Amino acid sequence: MAAKRLKSYPLDQCALYKVGSKKRLAKILDVDLPKLVRLSADQGNFQVFEIPEEVCEFTGAKKKARWVQNPVPDLKAILKRIAGLLSRVQVPDYCHGAMKGRSYRSNAAVHVEEESAATFDLKDFFPSTTSAQVFAFFRHTLQCAPDVAGLLTDLCTYGKILPTGAPSSPILAYWANRKLFDVLEGRGRDLSLKLSVYVDDVTFSGDAIPRSLPEQVDGIVSKHGQKLSAHKTRIFGPGKPKHITGVVVAGGRLGVPHARFRKARAIRAALAAAKDDEQRELLASKLCGLLGEAAFLDPRYRRWAEDSARQLAAIKAARLSAKRAVK
Repeated sequence: MAAKRLKSYPLDQCALYKVGSKKRLAKILDVDLPKLVRLSADQGNFQVFEIPEEVCEFTGAKKKARWVQNPVPDLKAILKRIAGLLSRVQVPDYCHGAMKGRSYRSNAAVHVEEESAATFDLKDFFPSTTSAQVFAFFRHTLQCAPDVAGLLTDLCTYGKILPTGAPSSPILAYWANRKLFDVLEGRGRDLSLKLSVYVDDVTFSGDAIPRSLPEQVDGIVSKHGQKLSAHKTRIFGPGKPKHITGVVVAGGRLGVPHARFRKARAIRAALAAAKDDEQRELLASKLCGLLGEAAFLDPRYRRWAEDSARQLAAIKAARLSAKRAVK
């Protein structure tokens, strides 16, 4: 059930390992050095905005308002390059976020055979990861020259924290907090529990979850400069479906949360009732994306996903034909 693992390499084989000069860094990132330095400044290179609270029209579920620091296109391309180089570096088995060949699905699959599970959420994970931690990764773990580590840190951070909209932030959040996750893994071994980490989601599983585990995890997380979202901590006992990174683990298999199934049915009903062609295409696209994700988790959704894709293609073709007829 695990995702296919793509080729990875040791840390010392990464192109960013032991980079000794800014000129060499610019060559690796395929950017002129003056441009690289200019893009390393916060001012003007990030769009900062708030996404207001959202309420799903189909489920009523709420997403709280959140601030986003989105890099400008030229900087985003560089950060994608950095993320791509780091995403193939070998990491412990427990790490599933921002890695080639791993996903939220492989993260949940780790726990499919276990009786009990506990899930934890790191609160404000990116904003709580500092530029000092990022610099320490580039300087001491990747062993870059100090000025190179400083330039990389300036490129990858905004206001001395990891920006929420940068493609490099998920993988850097892992490396900057590696000591925290290694300590959690060690505690899991002591308690005969499996650990998996998907960005800011931490999951333990085993025959039984000790009563003291939430307190132990909170203590370890706090010691390493992070915090838990206490209201998101969940304990799943034997025989109960386990909700892990948006996946239901039950009966020895991975499944789709019922809420997602209800949402798909609601969108399908709205699509059947829609009269406006543009609205039909928008709804069909939402349904297609939702069912494609469901089929990724559970093959039983594959036929519905394929039917949805064909419906979307037919709606798009009809709209295009209508536009041509008008011309």
